[in-house]
Amino acid sequence: MPSSAEAASRETALMRIVKLSDNEFASGEDVKKYFEEELRSRHPPGKFLVTKGRIARNTLDPGERLIFTYRGHVIYTAIAKTGREDNSDDRAKTHPYYIVVDLSTLQAADATYTALRQKYNVLSNAEIAGRGWNILPATQHSAALWKWLRN
Repeated sequence: MPSSAEAASRETALMRIVKLSDNEFASGEDVKKYFEEELRSRHPPGKFLVTKGRIARNTLDPGERLIFTYRGHVIYTAIAKTGREDNSDDRAKTHPYYIVVDLSTLQAADATYTALRQKYNVLSNAEIAGRGWNILPATQHSAALWKWLRN
């Protein structure tokens, strides 16, 4: 049974490419441990910390599709459970915001960022500029890209 966030995102929804930093993660194993263990143990579960300047206030909505990349690879996909929230924990100075990832929608992915860009270009005849925190519009093309990543 899909979660409420998954159901809300079933049709077209905005997609955001979230580039994970080498400063935060030294290796792919660190990334895997973060998504499989640490995110689940946070309060609230799924709390994904965000540095200043990554997400403007009121620009990320619950139900938005998230594509997480690390070192040129798409490694996880999920759906946002919340928009941007103010962070008040001990990391608030370096990570003043957070979003909550709907953990019931978290899924490992295995594609290169180059393949993602090429697939989107073929589907939409448009380019993805840059490598991170890009927003893809809510279209049938982004819905097809999401399906491709999640299958």
